[in-house]
Amino acid sequence: MGSATAPMADLEAIFFRSLAGLEETEKSRILRDFSRKFPSSIGTNQIAGLFPFFLASKKWPGTKGFLPDLAALEWALRLAEQAPELPSQGFERVTSATEPQWFMAQFRFDPAHAVMISDWPLDEVILEPNREYERRPGKYLIYRKDGKSQVRCLDGNEATLLEALSLGVPLGVILEKPGGPEFDAFLFHEWMDSGLLRAIHWVS
Repeated sequence: MGSATAPMADLEAIFFRSLAGLEETEKSRILRDFSRKFPSSIGTNQIAGLFPFFLASKKWPGTKGFLPDLAALEWALRLAEQAPELPSQGFERVTSATEPQWFMAQFRFDPAHAVMISDWPLDEVILEPNREYERRPGKYLIYRKDGKSQVRCLDGNEATLLEALSLGVPLGVILEKPGGPEFDAFLFHEWMDSGLLRAIHWVS
């Protein structure tokens, strides 16, 4: 432990939504206690990812129980903005690909994307962090559109598709599985238009 503290102002700028609903004295105490765990020679980006875990180690009243997850979301959104850009590839064959080629197609997504699981409605909490919320378990997609990171709720079908396709499983193998997810043109074009889908690898 160093005698100096990591910069609290930088942490507050990153997690401003998570800290917005706290009284000033409580906010200052939390930032100070966390910062003191690290020497000032360590950059904020090196320790900021630990801040949600620090919040999770605290006891929060039911109305503030979402704070650790909100902080984790804020950090994920920041990482999404910093992720490298990938050029789009393979879209020129979308209309001409054969059924066997679609079956073996492998999708590559924007490196900025991530799927987050939470017991709270994070797509609502991120917009109004000072309200009270009831628990609502769900999965949330962090993605980047036009250079800006965003979050939206995922239904079970899309979440299953994203998780399998991100592992490199060919599209046809996923859809052929009994009881597996469905894939339609609307979802495909939404992925393309948002920039989430960056490349399709085809079998020649």
